[in-house]
Amino acid sequence: MHAKENKKDEGHTKLFADGFGRHLTNPELIQTTAMKRQKKLELEAEKAKRKSDREAHAKAKAKADVQWEKIKADHEKALEEWRLECNRMRAEGT
Repeated sequence: MHAKENKKDEGHTKLFADGFGRHLTNPELIQTTAMKRQKKLELEAEKAKRKSDREAHAKAKAKADVQWEKIKADHEKALEEWRLECNRMRAEGT
């Protein structure tokens, strides 16, 4: 609960990590900002990939479920035919 309430804001970058002021044209600051931007883009790409993987997995699962239901129905039909055949053979006395 504590972690949920005190979650860090991902979208906010801290430009002045050590608390001292800097020129916004400082090469270090520009490089740090570019690295953070690149990391954010990578995280977004990973998130999109996970989403597409989840969707593909859901589609595959739905397809497998449909096939499984068909297999079960075919099995029940074959089982019923077998039972009828057994009853017929018992009635004939074989």
